[in-house]
Amino acid sequence: MRIFPLLLILVCCLGCNSNSSGPAGSYTAGGLTTQTKGTSIETAKTIVVLLHGYGAPGSDMVGLEEMIDAGPEAAFVYPVGPFPVGSEGRAWWEKSGTGFDSSRVQVIELLKEIAKKSPEAKIFVGGFSQGGTLASNLVSAPEACHLHGVLLFSPSTKLDHPPDAIDLPEVFLSHGKNDQVLPFDGSVHLQEIFKSFNCSVTFRPFDEGHTLTVDVMVAAGDFIRRVAQVSPRDQ
Repeated sequence: MRIFPLLLILVCCLGCNSNSSGPAGSYTAGGLTTQTKGTSIETAKTIVVLLHGYGAPGSDMVGLEEMIDAGPEAAFVYPVGPFPVGSEGRAWWEKSGTGFDSSRVQVIELLKEIAKKSPEAKIFVGGFSQGGTLASNLVSAPEACHLHGVLLFSPSTKLDHPPDAIDLPEVFLSHGKNDQVLPFDGSVHLQEIFKSFNCSVTFRPFDEGHTLTVDVMVAAGDFIRRVAQVSPRDQ
């Protein structure tokens, strides 16, 4: 994942000066290894599962819990994609498409296990780039995944599992207008698809490219707290 420089600086500073994210832990379910941050899964009121992009190390998104304010009792879960890319990178499926459906099943199983551990928690799943694309294909299984919301950061339009349920989770969708990796117009089209299924979409375009920005992370936190009906963590 290519992080917007200001975000990288802020994450580093917060990591040095703040204990709000809590100690790191690990968790395995659905055949996926994860890192966890924040409140324990068992006691969390809000749980956010974030999927990294293609070729990124499994720890690539760890630290975003400092930027995304999901409320005072939030747990963040960072699964590691099952496919190796190079010496340190991981992926959710290969460039040939192999592994897409199996990874989707694994993430669903992970979310089910999380829901068993914390049945009262509000669960969100999201991801960046390839991880966001995979997350977009989980909107179609809200009951199986116990989802309250889906966070899509610069995904593609690979929607092999379009929504078919009645009570769909809300979607937060962001994309850079100058994205040279996955075109911005794809997310415009994806928004239209979700809305055609009566899915509520919060669309947050921004000016940069294939990256994450501070403003998008703040907006994602606002979205999570609104849907989960929790207060900011500093209150």
